Order: sequence, then structure tokens, then C-alpha cells
Amino acid sequence: MTVAVAETASPPRLEGRPAAEAWEIGELLDKIRTGALRIPRFQRPFRWQEAHELELFDSVHRGFPIGTLLLWRHPAEAAMERFGALEIRAPARPDALWIVDGQQRLSTLAAALLRRPERGARAIFYDLETDRFVASRWEEPTAGVSARVPLVEMADTTSLQDWASERGYARDDRRRLVAVADRIRKYKIPAYVVEGDDERVLRAIYGRTNRAGLRLEEHEVFEALHGSLAGDEPSSIDSIVRSFEALAFGAIERSTVYQTLLAIEGLPLDEQIDLGRALAPDRASRALRQTADALRHAVTFLREDAGFPHGALVPYELPLIVLGRFFHVFPTPSGRTRILLRRWLWRGALALQLTGARVGKRQHVDAIREGDEAGSVHGLVALAGQSPAKEVEEVRSYRFSDARSKMQVCALASLAPCDLRTGEGIDVPALLAEHREEAVRVLVPRAVSNVTKVGLAGRFLHGDITPARLRDALRQIQDVKVLASHAVTERAIEALRAGDEVAFLEERTRTLCSLMRQYFARRAEWGADDSPSLDSLIVTED
Repeated sequence: MTVAVAETASPPRLEGRPAAEAWEIGELLDKIRTGALRIPRFQRPFRWQEAHELELFDSVHRGFPIGTLLLWRHPAEAAMERFGALEIRAPARPDALWIVDGQQRLSTLAAALLRRPERGARAIFYDLETDRFVASRWEEPTAGVSARVPLVEMADTTSLQDWASERGYARDDRRRLVAVADRIRKYKIPAYVVEGDDERVLRAIYGRTNRAGLRLEEHEVFEALHGSLAGDEPSSIDSIVRSFEALAFGAIERSTVYQTLLAIEGLPLDEQIDLGRALAPDRASRALRQTADALRHAVTFLREDAGFPHGALVPYELPLIVLGRFFHVFPTPSGRTRILLRRWLWRGALALQLTGARVGKRQHVDAIREGDEAGSVHGLVALAGQSPAKEVEEVRSYRFSDARSKMQVCALASLAPCDLRTGEGIDVPALLAEHREEAVRVLVPRAVSNVTKVGLAGRFLHGDITPARLRDALRQIQDVKVLASHAVTERAIEALRAGDEVAFLEERTRTLCSLMRQYFARRAEWGADDSPSLDSLIVTED
């Protein structure tokens, strides 16, 4: 369903019709190399798979049409441009050609023909024996003849001839390679060049030319219509994602940022929206700034109030969206409100009520009403469960991607774990930032009996260490405080030293179950008084 919203102003007409031109691939590569071709910030990221790339070169080789380019002539500042895996330091120029349609094709051509890959990276080759294009790992070519010729060697026919001669290719093979390289370089791609200074024209054309082909994700549609060519920050959803790298809380998904923006703007989260009509460019620019600010408040709350040391342990996407909306409406909530927000988050997560289902998502966002901080937070608390789901305390099975396991790792982190080799405290956020799920190390990588599952009892939140060294460190440690920081009792360690892994796992399972009950109860505060603060009940008279 498409939501009907207020019509924004129609884009102006073009002063003149777009010029129809045709450029050889070699000419286009020169324009890329010199920075004449640019990719607008609002363009979607490179999405083609290997199969698309190989098919493109095969079509060029066979002389098949590969579509038309649409370009916009407009000044450009100096910038670092990225065409797929290729980076170009582009100087400022008054007549740059911005790619409105054709980014995937041009990025594929540029990355394969202009960039020498790093060792082990994927690269495209022409296979002399099969007359086909193939992709495989890049190894620096050695002397001698190989059936597979890297396309990066075929960007220039003169250099290709020298390269093939030095390696001893037969004359017929050299001629074949030059013929293939010529077919690629001299293949002409038709292009329309739009002249004009009004960016609204570019956005309108982009929206209308991208309704077919690979389906855009909703956040990519937003980027297409509202990303900025200017340097204002945040200029796009991507720029918000990049800005959060400095917070050391982990990456935020683009779709999450987009959903938060919709929640802040009061737009439906569960229906397809015509964003060209829903948001004018100036409103979209403001929404980006507000979304970035609100999400920073939300991340601070998750870390400092709710006890999530890293974004990798936040069990669901919905809390970030809801918190973004809440902190946008109430940027400086009271201490009582922050406590109730924490209860809502943990109760909802432990009761498995924050999965992001369509109805639940709408209910949570609609509960936040401007001008009513106390009513909004109590509306959220009312949506949370009244007791935890039974499975959240089950530690006999473990999978990092599960919400249950993420919350259980939070409980492990709450013990302030120490390095078993040195006794020093572990920087859990840094550990998770570097290793994510691998930060939870395996001590016993399998079930050691027919009745005992390893689960969380056989895993430790610890720095890089092998299972054997982890086991040795545990057996040798004498400091009970260090052992306790990993929920290991003296009885458990005695069993491990005696070689009884089953008894060790059973004892640690009991300890972990007790830890989960206590930690989750402390966070959720089931049965606590959730009534509003006295200050929120005071009504001032005008």
C-alpha cells in the first residue's frame, strides 16, 4: 500500500533536452581516472554480485547492449571517489559528470580494469581456453603463460602486448588477447547528459529511472531522493552510520537508521511510502540531523543505563527505533523516566515482546506522545511483559545471534571478567568491537556426554585464546576472584582439575542459571512500583 501524503512541488522542466552521446569504455575509464565522472552521495551502494559483473563483460565481449547511461553535468569539489573497490582522488572541476543511472556498470568496469587487487582478493580474468570471463582469487602473476589473463592487464592494448610478450605467449594468443581488449575498450555506451543547476531535476530523474531492475531497499530509496551533494552533515543515512563508528558501540544498520527517521517524522513504519511526496528536501535534511542526535542519546542510554556494553549484544532492532523516537521527543528525560525506560527495555526483551513485529512496532512508537513524558514512558512499560519467558534463563544451548544468548552474554559482562592469564580486567566493549561473536571463547567445543549439552557453560567471555590454553589457564588459576569473574566456583574448578568435564559443566550451568535469574531480575525489576514520580503529577496553573 502506498501512503497518500501532501504533494511537494513538482521539479522544474529542463531548459534543453539532454544531449545524446556515445563514449567508448576506454574514454569512460579515462574520465573515471581523472575524476571527471562522479557518484552522487545519494546513490545506492555497490550491490552487484559476481554473476552480474561477469555477465556485463560477457555482453560487452559479444557486442550485446548493456543499457544507457544518464549523467548530470554539474560542478564538483575535490573528493575521494569510490567505484566499487577502486578509489580515485578526484580534483575539483566545474564540469563533472554525475552518474544518475549507470553506477553499477561503471563501477564494475573501473574496478576490474583500473585496480590491481590485493593478494587474495577476488578479481576478474579472461580465460583464453574457454573464451569466457571468470572470477577467482588474485595472486600476482608470475612469469610464464597462463590461460587466465587479469583484466587489469587489458586496460591498455600496448601495455598488454608488452606484458604478453614478456611472458612468452604465442603470437596467435597475443592477437586474441589484443582483440578482446580492443572489443572492451572500444565498446561504445550511449549516454544522455542533463544540463542544469537545479538538483530537484536530478532527484526526479533518478527516482523515475530506478523503478525497474534490482529492487532498492527502502533506506536506499531515501538516499536516492534525499541524500545531499553538499557537504552538510549528516548528509545521508550512510553518513549517520559512519558517524557512529567513533562511539565504539558497533555498527548501526542502515535500515535501523531509516526506521528511526520515519518514527521521528511520524511516518508509518510498516507501509510502503512514496518518499518523493512524503518529505521535501529541506524537511529530509532536518530529519537526518534529528535522527543522528536522537540515536546518540539512545546509544548513551543503552550503554550507561541499560547495561549493554556494545551494540552487538542489543537483542533486537526495535529498542533503538523506539528509543530514538523517545529521545527526539524528550531529549533530557528525568531520572525516574530513565529508570522506567530501562525496565521497559529489559522486561520487553526478557518477555520476548520486542521482536519488531508489525503491530508491536506501531504500538510502541504510537505510545510516545509529545508533551507527555510520564504518560509516554508508562505507555511503553505497559507494553512490556509481566514476567520473563522461561527460555531466557536456559543456558544449555547457546547461539550468539539469538536474543536470549545476547542477554546472557550481558550477564557475563556484568561480572567484569578478568584475563585468566594475567588477572587484569578485560575491556569488554573493545573485545566485542574487535571479535563480536568470537569474543565468547569455547572451552569445551562439544558435548562431553550423552546427557550434557555444552551451551554457555563451556564458553568464556575472554580475549584471543585457544581452548587448550583456556583450559590450562583455568586449571592453574588460584585467585578465586578471577574465577568468580567468569562464574566459575571452586567446586567447578576442582572438577576440571580432576579431568571431570561433565561435572565442571554441570556445576557451572547451575552457577550461570543463578546468575541469569539475579541479573535479569535486577535489570527488569519485576513487580517494582512503576507509578509516576510526584513531579510528573503536579499540574501548574497558568
